[in-house]
Parts: sequence; C-alpha cells; structure tokens
Amino acid sequence: MEKITTRQLVFVLLGIILVIPFILTFPAICSRLNFNVTGQIGDTIGGLTAPFIASIGAILVFIAFREQVRANAEQARVNLEQARVNDQIRNLEKTKIVIDSINWLRSDSFQITRTSQTFIAEFNGDNMCYEQLNKGSYLMYEFKNTFNYADGNITAGKEELKSKIGVLYRVMFQIDLEKMLVPCVAYDRDGGRDTIVLEFIGICQELSVLLRGH
Repeated sequence: MEKITTRQLVFVLLGIILVIPFILTFPAICSRLNFNVTGQIGDTIGGLTAPFIASIGAILVFIAFREQVRANAEQARVNLEQARVNDQIRNLEKTKIVIDSINWLRSDSFQITRTSQTFIAEFNGDNMCYEQLNKGSYLMYEFKNTFNYADGNITAGKEELKSKIGVLYRVMFQIDLEKMLVPCVAYDRDGGRDTIVLEFIGICQELSVLLRGH
C-alpha cells in the first residue's frame, strides 16, 4: 500500500466498478453463471458489487487515515523545528544582553584606576570617600548581575561568556578594587561600622567567590 499512489488506486477502483457489472451481465457460458434470470438486473448488480464498494470505501478510509498520520507527523516535526529555532533566537537575544553589558564594563565608565587612586589618597577616619566607594560597589554589582544572568539564562555558549566576565574582572578591575578593599577591611576591623564600607566589603568578597575559577 505504501507504493500505490492515489491516482493508481483511483484507476483500479474505476476499472473494477466499470468492469464487474459488464462481466456479471454478459451472457453466461453455462446456466449456473447466468445472472440474467435471477431477478432484475439492477438488484443483481447492486447485490454483487456492494461488497466490492464497501471494501473500496474501507480502503479509501485507510488511505485517508494514513495520510492524516503522515500530516500529523510532519506537523509535529515542523513544530519541533520551530521550537528549536525559537530557542536559538531567544538565546541569541539573551546573549546579546550579556555581551552589551560586558562591553559597557570593558569601557570602564568609572575610570576605576583613577577612582582607586583618589580613594586611597583621601581615605581617613574623617573622610570616607563615599563617591569612590559607591562607584566601586556599583561596578561590582554589575559584574555580579551580568554573571548571574548569563549563568541562569544562556544555554549555548554559557561557559564562554562566564569566562569572559571573569577574565575581564581580573584583568581590568580586580587589582584596583582590592586596593580599595584593604583600607576598608582595616577600617572596619578597627570598629568603623559604616554601612557603605560594609556594603563595599561584602560585594567585593561575594564577587571574588562568584568568579572563582572563571
């Protein structure tokens, strides 16, 4: 049945429907095969061809069912492929968000080296240099959020992006931020319980743990 086309089957069925009545009404070669004397010829043909027509109907139903199964399988394949493409598109969109954030971090908008130098030069018990501390904290929060977003939302290429974030932090910012961290830790240890200082210490330590190994 797999090799029979619909057109071929239609021709076969038409042949059967046209030929059988002709055969059944043809003068018989013997009396037992003479259907002309069994009643009205229409009833004879109808009774004899009914099983064939019913069989043909069953075959057509089977063909229709088979084609429907094929169509369903093809639609399922198309849906699966579309879902895969949609996942790829979403992943690319999310990857772009991470890459844009990495590029912003790479631009060093806060000029962290100058910020660190200013902080160290001005830091003392009376002047806490909150502006520089806030810049450092904000920068580290951006690293943390970018890393966590990549870790939780990216599928393909996740580890590569996380590695880029870690390398960028170590190469461009870690040294200067840790220079700011040293006096902050000393200040806190000496009893200077300042909220902004504690926030800076906390995010610096948290980011160091988060990016460890990347």
